[in-house]
Amino acid sequence: MSTNVTLDRFKNNFLVLIDICQEMVEEGSENNVSDISPTAFRIIKIVASRLKPNFLIERFISKTHKYWDKIKQKDLSYFKGVGLDFLNFADDNGIDNVIPSEDKGIFTGLKVDHINSFSKILEGKYKDENGNEVELFDDDKVQDVWKIMHSFVKQSIVYIHEQRQIIDGVPTKEYYSDINLTENIQTWNIKKLM
Repeated sequence: MSTNVTLDRFKNNFLVLIDICQEMVEEGSENNVSDISPTAFRIIKIVASRLKPNFLIERFISKTHKYWDKIKQKDLSYFKGVGLDFLNFADDNGIDNVIPSEDKGIFTGLKVDHINSFSKILEGKYKDENGNEVELFDDDKVQDVWKIMHSFVKQSIVYIHEQRQIIDGVPTKEYYSDINLTENIQTWNIKKLM
């Protein structure tokens, strides 16, 4: 697999995750359990769609690689607590610091404190018209998110392998040398790298 294919898959999966999040934001807003406006989230989605795939995957690796075991175990408390931090692509420095220069005018000065608000949505519940309790982050969404998170880790491992430019089992470049690639390839059962 080439680096471009890996990056394209990562970005496509990232956009699917953003779609899941948007659905939860809209449902939360409709049922008064979200303080994120659907309009503001659509802006976040536009920004996210403009981010370069290598920025996304490198951001994911840097913010999550120490917790890949928790992702593998599907540790929901980790995900709800700190696992979404990788979505904070603005690093609280403003979105205009991470988007392409030609788009800066649209988003100048916009800052987003969406991680704390989104964490609340993950815990959000409301009563439907029949009085039944409905969770915004229901079992189907949880399973979809784990599938995406697992794909992120696998794509990250492939990306690291590609960046290290391994020849005859020896890396020719340093890239996240603190990540044990052999162990992660085995743990995540990435057959094409075995």
